[in-house]
Amino acid sequence: MENNYNLYKDDGHWNQGGNAIKGPTGRMALLADVVPGIVIVMNALVLGLSSDIAEDHLVWKAFNIFFLAFYTLEFIVKVYLFGWRWFFLGDEWAWNYFDVFCLALSWVEEVITWILTAVNNGQSVDLNTMVFIRMLRLTRLVRLVRTLRFEIFYELKMMVLGVVSGMRVLIWAMVLLLVIIYTTGVAAKNVFGQEEPEFETVPAAMFTLFRCFTDGCESYDGKPLMERMRPKYGVLLVVSYVCMFMLVCLGVFNLIMAIFLENVVANQLQRKLMGIDNTANKMEVDIKDSLLRLVLRSKTNGVPEEVEEDLRAISQTFHRWDARVRAMFETLSSSQVVITKPAFLSWLQDKEFISVLKEADIETANQAGIFECLDADMSGWLTMDEIYNGLMRLRGPVAKSEIVGFCRIDANSGEVMTGDLARAEQNSKSGDDPKVEILPKAEEKNATVWSSLGHAYRRQGALEEAEAAFRQALRLEPKADEENILGKILFQQNRHREAESSFRASLALDPSNAEVHGNLAVVLSEMGQSDLAVVACRRAQEIKPQVQTQNFLGELLMGSGKIEEAETAFRKSWEMNQEQPETNQRLGSLLMLRSAYAEAVPFLMKAIRSEGESSPWSLLGYAFELDDRDAAAEQLFQVMLRNTSHKALALWRLGRLARGRGNATLAEEYFREAVKHKSEEVLRHRRDLGSAIFLQGRVEEAEQEWRQILEQLKWDGLSLVHFNTNFGFEEATYQDAKEAEAQAFIKQVKDPQLVKMLDAVRQQENDSDWLLSWVRETTERFRSGRLISYGVTYFPAWQEVCQQPEVQAVLAKKEPVALIVGSALGYQCAFALGLGFARCVGYDLLCNSMVMPAQRIAKDVGLADRIHFHCGDALAAKEIGDVALVWMNDDSFPRSSLRSLRAALADRLPPSSVVVSYRAPELQEPHWQWAATVKARVSWNHDQFLHILTKKGLLAADKE
Repeated sequence: MENNYNLYKDDGHWNQGGNAIKGPTGRMALLADVVPGIVIVMNALVLGLSSDIAEDHLVWKAFNIFFLAFYTLEFIVKVYLFGWRWFFLGDEWAWNYFDVFCLALSWVEEVITWILTAVNNGQSVDLNTMVFIRMLRLTRLVRLVRTLRFEIFYELKMMVLGVVSGMRVLIWAMVLLLVIIYTTGVAAKNVFGQEEPEFETVPAAMFTLFRCFTDGCESYDGKPLMERMRPKYGVLLVVSYVCMFMLVCLGVFNLIMAIFLENVVANQLQRKLMGIDNTANKMEVDIKDSLLRLVLRSKTNGVPEEVEEDLRAISQTFHRWDARVRAMFETLSSSQVVITKPAFLSWLQDKEFISVLKEADIETANQAGIFECLDADMSGWLTMDEIYNGLMRLRGPVAKSEIVGFCRIDANSGEVMTGDLARAEQNSKSGDDPKVEILPKAEEKNATVWSSLGHAYRRQGALEEAEAAFRQALRLEPKADEENILGKILFQQNRHREAESSFRASLALDPSNAEVHGNLAVVLSEMGQSDLAVVACRRAQEIKPQVQTQNFLGELLMGSGKIEEAETAFRKSWEMNQEQPETNQRLGSLLMLRSAYAEAVPFLMKAIRSEGESSPWSLLGYAFELDDRDAAAEQLFQVMLRNTSHKALALWRLGRLARGRGNATLAEEYFREAVKHKSEEVLRHRRDLGSAIFLQGRVEEAEQEWRQILEQLKWDGLSLVHFNTNFGFEEATYQDAKEAEAQAFIKQVKDPQLVKMLDAVRQQENDSDWLLSWVRETTERFRSGRLISYGVTYFPAWQEVCQQPEVQAVLAKKEPVALIVGSALGYQCAFALGLGFARCVGYDLLCNSMVMPAQRIAKDVGLADRIHFHCGDALAAKEIGDVALVWMNDDSFPRSSLRSLRAALADRLPPSSVVVSYRAPELQEPHWQWAATVKARVSWNHDQFLHILTKKGLLAADKE
């Protein structure tokens, strides 16, 4: 069995969390600690000798070079052997940083000395005139502090820590002594000051009294002061002096000493208890490992074969040593193994076990009494749990209450225990092995026991141990419920493929389990297999309809762009429970997506009644605004301001409503209040504050506010494009998207002119002068409406759209033309040409900040003959009759404008033309129908829907 134990033993070190940074151990630890400690002491001795004996002698210089070389070599060797992570991030990182600091000071001293010697043409430098170098040399003594880290200087470390912990007592002791001496000094000055020079002033009197209480009570001429004053002042002086001397020397000084010692001992005890608490996890594993070794190495251990097989299975399941030890110990404990007194006493002769006990700070001198202390129920034997729990309680100092409740040692049992201990020693020498006994085992074996153990581990958050327990239970007896729970555990560890296998295995055992079908849908969704997830979710609903599962089905359909099916799913969920807040909010959000704002309001109002979060409130207010019900929106945000914690959001929305009504003064007040709350959107609030100030004619003040925002962005290390709120101030996200766009564009587009154009636009977006001109024009142009934000649709979104069959069909035409509505700086025309369109036409309402820079960029890169930008309404475009694709950047278009534009396009576009829109068709859309929906990344949304629309009747005609 001892050989069997080797199968369980881990070759590595104990690892509390699986990611510990390992340092030196064994002989290497001895070399890393003892040798540098000796060298440091030698360095201190040499420094003292060199200060008195031939200070400039070459021998001392040679020693200095030796010590510097040793410390440098020590640093290099440690970093090489144990790595940078251990040196700068390991358990001893603070000491290592101190070593580097001392080494740097030594090099600075040596380099300065070499430089000054060279400047003096090789002559010795007069160090007596070099105060700075002398101070640096004295810092070598600081290295003595390093010795405190070494185990050999443990007692010295305790003394230093004791002095440090007692400093507070010493300070107050000095305050007490100062008060006594000051009070007595003032009195002495008034009584003796006229005749005795030692008491001429209060400070002189205080110093004289201090000398009388501590060193020697002598006058300035060296004679005993009291003997000189006694004949003059008589018995009263003698009695007063004796009383004060006894009070201070025997009273105050001893009191200070007692309190100081008590404080030092208390702090030492506290440090010890903290150390015990910090090493609890490590000692738990070490003690359990030792107990496992002692039981399993026994030749007559009495452990059943099936338990040994279980232990073998555990050893092959767990990868971490600490997890494996805990699981094996739990299994051995549940097998009801008990340890007799002779067996336990023989363990106390095991050197490794004694070493573990000493490391755990368990007193082992009185070995005869340990068994009785652990045998709390006085049964005469010990269970594995009794041994472990008892040993953990014996660590460190024990309170009297713990001793009374824990140790039940018979006063007359000393001789018996001594005899038992002697017999144990004899058995150990003769090779006899006291038997480890086992109580009768329960008849069930048990998959049930393993399952219960798995549940316990899972409740404690020990997922790896729980996984191993459930796998063992399933090996003994496959069950659908256990497979399902195992799948959940694997899912929690992000092992989605294995979780899917477990869920499918559970369904093979019980195909009618709706919960498992739902769990399978979740894991398939996480793996990106949306279609299969929808199938699993529908199956779960067929077996047992539930609101939560139906909502998840709607989410899956939404994520796949199947908005109409998602609406149907959410409506079914609402029919199942009309008060469920999640269902109401999701259905309301979907209706808003389709511009059905009035229809969305009742659902969002129900969500508000059930939810305290800001999302339903904000959505409902947005629905009121978009449905031109500003009064209702204002009333809602006033209620939100009074009754929720989202004050900044409510104030900001109220400010936008006031600005929309033309009341810029009131808008400014709201925006200023929103800024005071310093929410995550504070820059957005400040930008809108600038717009309210601008609309009141205070142009310079507004521009100063905007410039301060730009300066803040620079200070925070953010790109200036975040001045536009549609970037969410996520710098890493912006940089990643821009880099991915550049790589995709260069890979797809071979025309260097288009590449230059895209690069020029992205640079323009981060130009402070352009941003100021844009915000000025935007504020002026849309003064009575919502402030428009500048968002970016990245090139991969265009790639995704152009891969759809409907767009491929228009690209196949001869010289297809693209029309960009809301063309901004024109980068989308570069996308269009790069993906196969012959020409591109852009329209935008912002003439100065959008159209003119776009025209200039197109001209500078030589594309003015293929790209044309116009300032004005796209409805006036003469090119509409020739357009193959219309890309509408309509996410923020008012509903009325969007309806007019879609109607005009339906009337004037060629029949086969395609429209790409950020807004889904309305519920009663008269002109356009969905052809496809794709999901792409834009600056304001990682999963933005892009809807590809064709004229109604066209798809049906194609099918016929």
